[in-house]
Amino acid sequence: MLRVNFMNNFFTRILAITTLILTYATFANAQNGGYVVFLNGKKAMTEDFVLEKMTDGLMKLTSNINGAKIVTIAKPNQPQSFILEQQNTKVISADFQNGTAKVFILGKSELAVPSKASVILENNVWSQYILLLESYDSAKSGKQEFRFFLPSMALEFPLNLQKINSRTILLNGKNIAVDDYELVSEAANFKVKITADANKIPLLIEIPTQQVKVVKQDFEAEADKLSFTVKKVFNGEFTSEEVSFPNDKIKLGGTLTIPKNGKKTFPAAILISGSGGQDRDGSETSNLYKIIAESLSKAGVAVLRVDDRGIGKSVISKEQAATTSYFDLISDSRVAIDFLSKRPEIDQTKISLIGHSEGVGTALYLAAYDSRISAIALLAGVSNSLDKVVIEQALYQMAKGETVDVANRKQPQIVEFLMKMFADAKLAENANNPKFAYFREHTNFNPLALTEKVKCPVLILQGERDSQVLAYHAVNLANSLVQSGNKNVSLRILPNLGHLFNSSENPNISQEMIYDLQIWADRILMP
Repeated sequence: MLRVNFMNNFFTRILAITTLILTYATFANAQNGGYVVFLNGKKAMTEDFVLEKMTDGLMKLTSNINGAKIVTIAKPNQPQSFILEQQNTKVISADFQNGTAKVFILGKSELAVPSKASVILENNVWSQYILLLESYDSAKSGKQEFRFFLPSMALEFPLNLQKINSRTILLNGKNIAVDDYELVSEAANFKVKITADANKIPLLIEIPTQQVKVVKQDFEAEADKLSFTVKKVFNGEFTSEEVSFPNDKIKLGGTLTIPKNGKKTFPAAILISGSGGQDRDGSETSNLYKIIAESLSKAGVAVLRVDDRGIGKSVISKEQAATTSYFDLISDSRVAIDFLSKRPEIDQTKISLIGHSEGVGTALYLAAYDSRISAIALLAGVSNSLDKVVIEQALYQMAKGETVDVANRKQPQIVEFLMKMFADAKLAENANNPKFAYFREHTNFNPLALTEKVKCPVLILQGERDSQVLAYHAVNLANSLVQSGNKNVSLRILPNLGHLFNSSENPNISQEMIYDLQIWADRILMP
């Protein structure tokens, strides 16, 4: 009896040791980890994962997210299976074999769809990016093409993955080697930045357009160190020249910044300011125009910025100031084009306009009717006539403070004054009264009608939190341009920025907006 028990214990131990050896042979190594997901800077969720690498190249990834269990099995460039369970109930699964994905989605009929997928990427399962990086051929490097399968939609999309950079950074007191990757899927409309360690484990995953940051646990406090930005550097030198030129009886003064890069001719841009008297720098608007001008000249563009008539060195009489119309302002920008057209260092085929606020309408008008304009950038511009926008601005500001009875609201005094001026401008007896010319012209000014005639490249930049010009105006302008046949329209809504492209948290002009302008100018205006 004792002998039997001894033999049973002996064989039990041998079996346990054999199982352990087989397990070690099957799973070469296993790694535990987790991710913390931040949305708009706030913690949104967490994910825990276990990655088991098997000796035959197979990888098993088990993820747990808010009680859901996700198991993904794959080889590099060869997905095997995916299953998502909630409370021990299979919700989604996908099995890949012989060019077909068999997909189960709870409550729907099973699907069999053709598949050439090389990786599985399900929404919000961030650990699956490990499997994507495992499929990237580091020896080959460069941009590599993959196809990812989205099980919850039974759809497949192409993507490009490229290693951008390798660097060493100090994290948690240690020097750690990391690689930076950029993932782009035009078909699925997303771009992802990934910073991973030497074992291809992502430490940081960013989707900038969605304000999403996914940080590996234990690195949350140092996420900024992990973040990378692929940017072209514009740091060329330039000269600044005081200039002046006439418009009929008025003399306009400004500054022309010219790049110093050894070239004989340069593309050029004319800055057009917003409403109200603005000096050439925009000194009352955080020096917006000076910053734009000098930044573009660092990028190789000559830029002319001018004092508005009646401001700075653009001197006019009191009578001229009282009767200045909107089309007088447009004519000032037109003679600025004439001035640049006579400068030998300016490439006459590359003269562009950059309008801010009211200047957007001017840029649209000149681009519609002046063939010399090769491109325009529209910054925080409206898509309706000014009389409508004034009412919209007032309503928006009041509704931000309290619930407003829209039909019976009392307008602020300045708005009442402007509304009366617009109303009086429409009266027949004031049809030729120069006092009302500015308001009359703006009432009849339709930016969307002008977009039908603008065929040159257009960049539209808009602050998301602009309370003077709501962001929908930028979308309206972009859509109208494209619907009218313009094939080169770029739109960017910059998060958290206001009318001057700064924020309440940071009064400085956004460098992201400036960089967008520089990149656009480099792409559109440079030879």
